[in-house]
Amino acid sequence: LLTFLGYFDGTGKPVAYCLRKKVRQQPPNFGYCTYTISCHNNDVCGQAIRLLSGIKYEGLVGVEFKLDARTGEYKLIEINPRAVNTISLATSAGVDLPLIGFNNLVSGTVPAQVKWESGVKWVWVASDFWAVRALLKSGDLKLSRWLRSVIEAKSHPLFAPDDLVPWLRFYRRFIAGLVRGRMSQAKR
Repeated sequence: LLTFLGYFDGTGKPVAYCLRKKVRQQPPNFGYCTYTISCHNNDVCGQAIRLLSGIKYEGLVGVEFKLDARTGEYKLIEINPRAVNTISLATSAGVDLPLIGFNNLVSGTVPAQVKWESGVKWVWVASDFWAVRALLKSGDLKLSRWLRSVIEAKSHPLFAPDDLVPWLRFYRRFIAGLVRGRMSQAKR
């Protein structure tokens, strides 16, 4: 699964974009992205740009494509006319889509930004925890590989080095919930 993350100015012109590959999701076989990596694929970018330019799309967007193993072609899955949950990956890869959109609305024009770093990793540890639990149980993932993916991730939802409070509060509650769940299971 590949997702085109972009911002269009309303005249059909892509102002900024990048691409990501979904690696893990929750539930594991069909669900929300929990771990993704920035990548490049000219065919998918071209399809998304033709589609969105054709309808003169304006704003932030996430367009998902899935590889059809029978034909070797990427097929359109869905268009999300909003910032998707992995939008911070684009920023970490070098394309700050929300800021570009804001600047475009305020000033009317911004320079195109269509170059990004491949291989930037994004992980939502709280959701990924549940996906990984199932993948470990089925033998489809090793614990060391998962830990490496979390450590190597450059982008995390809620995380901002200049404002750690939301991230710390969220994970304090998440860990407390796990501990309470374990304690209630132990009492049974």
